[in-house]
Amino acid sequence: MIEGKGYHLKEFILAFADEKINDVAQILTFTGEDQKKYIKLLETFKETNSSQSSTKEKGKALEEIVQFILDKSAVFEVYSNVRTSSNEIDILARLNAKGKYFKGQGLLDFHDSFLSECKNYNKKVDVTWVGKFYSLVKYTKNNLGILFSYKGLSGDKWHNAVGLTKKIYLLEEDERYIIDFNYNDFKKLSEGKSFIELITEKIFNLKNDTSIQSFISEHPNQKLFPK
Repeated sequence: MIEGKGYHLKEFILAFADEKINDVAQILTFTGEDQKKYIKLLETFKETNSSQSSTKEKGKALEEIVQFILDKSAVFEVYSNVRTSSNEIDILARLNAKGKYFKGQGLLDFHDSFLSECKNYNKKVDVTWVGKFYSLVKYTKNNLGILFSYKGLSGDKWHNAVGLTKKIYLLEEDERYIIDFNYNDFKKLSEGKSFIELITEKIFNLKNDTSIQSFISEHPNQKLFPK
């Protein structure tokens, strides 16, 4: 009988935990109405970057969609164009009262604050800008920086801008993350993912890629086998 009661108690606690986790997950995703508004913003964002629109128009479309995402995530206070003693920050976001409450309850695992920059370039964001952004993130004592753009970062694996984000993570003892958020990621939000879910996945992938990749090299006989 004791085992039976214990089993039922376990099931009850697990079901209760699942319910709370699902409730927060629902809060972090767009409502039906917000989803419709977001899809329109995404269409404008895509059209603007697929046309001969001016740099100003492209920048406005990017800033509007980013502002919408952060506002509708429900757990952030967002400050735009913040001046420090030596720099201007595009976006400074930090957990609001609801975000801190969820985090305190163990229902949200996210940084207390982060910096963001919107780069509306006609090409991928290069290594120079990633380096400058990292310098700003470090200067402001943040551990998370998100670069929003249409085309993403230049390079792949350990090369150029993408490679630098990995080297930055390995460089810092207190783990600093520079995260690329591009059109493909914006599109995933229209398909039902939440912003926090995406960023958390990207941080996980960055951590695991950098911890594993340094131990992987091509075997001398690898080329003898068909792919």
